[in-house]
Amino acid sequence: MNQNFARAGKFFPDSAGVRQAAEQVGHADFSDFFQKYVSGVQEIPWDVFFGPVGLRVERRTTTVADAGFAAARNFDAPPVVVRVQPTSEAERAGLSVGDVLLQINSQPVGSDWAARLQELHPGDTLRVLVRQRRGEHELEWRLGAREEVEFELRDVENSTAQQKARRAAWLRGESEPAGDTHP
Repeated sequence: MNQNFARAGKFFPDSAGVRQAAEQVGHADFSDFFQKYVSGVQEIPWDVFFGPVGLRVERRTTTVADAGFAAARNFDAPPVVVRVQPTSEAERAGLSVGDVLLQINSQPVGSDWAARLQELHPGDTLRVLVRQRRGEHELEWRLGAREEVEFELRDVENSTAQQKARRAAWLRGESEPAGDTHP
């Protein structure tokens, strides 16, 4: 894609361009895959794709704390609020886009600020010291909750020797293990 489009100063034709690049690299026809899962709305049957190499996808839903905002940090500068969820506790407390985070729960904001927010639980109280246009202010609110879906590749029970060989070949970037002529 870089060679055929970016370096040539051309835009690629969305999913058709991605499909074309995948087919060139994979030496296969991916039209059915793209029709169902990229252009279409069917859910990818991960276990069907990973089964031949002895893997399955495990889906887990967890509840995590939701601070009600997103912030971004450039280099060593303090994080700046880039989004506040409408009707969130953060919005009700007075947090605004453009606010600069100076402290989180009475601790100066450092490079670990995002990790510190992730350690909090739904219902915890969050206190932030922010610099706004009107000066510095401390804001406080209770964290909400949101569901996150996590996916993890796991070994299938009782993997066969053939699945293990296919996985080893796959991890080496080979299309199939030596002596295996069937997908």
